[in-house]
This record gives sequence, structure tokens and C-alpha cells, in this order.
Amino acid sequence: MKKEMIACRIFENELEAVLPEAALSGIHWIEAALHADPDRMRSAILNTLSKDVAADAGICFLFGSGCHPDMADITGGCRAC
Repeated sequence: MKKEMIACRIFENELEAVLPEAALSGIHWIEAALHADPDRMRSAILNTLSKDVAADAGICFLFGSGCHPDMADITGGCRAC
């Protein structure tokens, strides 16, 4: 199964340091500035899920515990870890 990741861009430097370049192409970045607007962050994550992530992909999310107060609700309806 193909694996894809939706991640906050705040982790970009760390992921670039530890992942091979080929793995980085499977990351869909969400801009860190969206933390200031939870509605826009929710929309960006849901848009990425519906438009950019392959339907048969395994999905991982990489966000901090305080990124969005409803992160569990946002990600709960998809096949994600």
C-alpha cells in the first residue's frame, strides 16, 4: 500500500533531515501560518484529503497536539494514523 503524509510545514526541516528524498514527495504540506485560523486549517486538511491523497493510500498525519482543537474530529473519518 502506498503511504502518504499530511504534515504541518513546521516539521519540514526535521523531515528533510531524516527522510530520503524519495519519501519527501509523498508529503502534502499544510502551511504553519494556518494555525492562526482554525477554520482555514480545517479546510486545508480536508481539501488535501479529498483532492491530493490517493484513494487507496495509507495516510499519516504529523501535527502537534495543539495545532487544531478538533484535529481528532478532522482526521477521524479517514483511514489515517
